[in-house]
Amino acid sequence: MSVSQQRFLLAFLSIPNRCRRRRSCCEADTRRSRICQKESSMAFGNEILTFENASADLSTYLQMAENYVHDLQAFSPDLRWSREAWLNDLSETFLIRSGTDVIGLVVLEIVNFFERPEALYFSEFYLRPEFRRQGYGREAVSAILDQWDRDLFLYVLKGNQTAAQFWNTMAKENHWKKIERPEIRQERDCELRIYRQPGRE
Repeated sequence: MSVSQQRFLLAFLSIPNRCRRRRSCCEADTRRSRICQKESSMAFGNEILTFENASADLSTYLQMAENYVHDLQAFSPDLRWSREAWLNDLSETFLIRSGTDVIGLVVLEIVNFFERPEALYFSEFYLRPEFRRQGYGREAVSAILDQWDRDLFLYVLKGNQTAAQFWNTMAKENHWKKIERPEIRQERDCELRIYRQPGRE
């Protein structure tokens, strides 16, 4: 298995959440493009949280990524930690900071998704346990969507009720419309979710 294939097996969210084999769900119908070099190298955020490229603090990033994989093993026991996989490409990987504390990480991709161009794919999203259930997850997603105002999609591991509830709450509070695409083959162990923000009809 190549390093890139290993990383595609390492899963989605802190609240924890990413689906194995996610490429097979939609690769034939999407075109991925990197967040441009200018965007991925710069910091962004708001008065509560800031985001910076993970290369700015590799030791913290790697420790957090390893903890993230450990969390996900509760839902997908076959996942394995690979330092090389997580160092393979950091151009779309951001550390999330609150003041001087690094509280999480996120990996984002811009994709052309079916007839909806330039959707934002939440490939990875992790918060350290001590910063969960304090509003940081909501604030992080809101800050990211302020930076990239697009439809969004993600995968939720089946059985991960915490992650499912988080995204259900975000959709309700922000009036996102959940888009059903029955023609997309769903994976056995994960659910594909596509959301459209208000005003993007």
